[in-house]
Amino acid sequence: MAKQINKLQLEAVVNTIKKNLEKQDAKTLEACRESLKKSKKYKEFVKTFDNIRDLEKEKCNFIESINVKLNIEKNKVHDLIDSDRYFYEEDYKSSNFNYKEKRFINEKLKELNTPLKANDFNSQEVKDELLIASIDPEFSIQAFIDKYSI
Repeated sequence: MAKQINKLQLEAVVNTIKKNLEKQDAKTLEACRESLKKSKKYKEFVKTFDNIRDLEKEKCNFIESINVKLNIEKNKVHDLIDSDRYFYEEDYKSSNFNYKEKRFINEKLKELNTPLKANDFNSQEVKDELLIASIDPEFSIQAFIDKYSI
């Protein structure tokens, strides 16, 4: 007789698969980051954010003149990653570097036709598959996790 899966087990399996996909995505992002570090555009992207960080430090002392330079740098980054979107100055604070860097890398991955898997993860579909698969007497949760974590 096949084992019945309770809601807690169902959530645990789905969460495990999601975490596995996120780990794979983190490795993919890191690999892409490493390969991009040599590119001129990525170096310019990082340098521009470094410029923003430095300019934000100076901002307290020279507000008017620094705001002009800061806006130029933010526009540069905007043009590098978000040129097709409306410019919101707040989006380009140096504290947003990690988010913007991830978007920059994601755009490169899209160009390379290498999408991240966790972004498209549909937990409801996996739950449904898990419930159906668990009817099989030879069902293995680990095999199921391995299958959906690829």
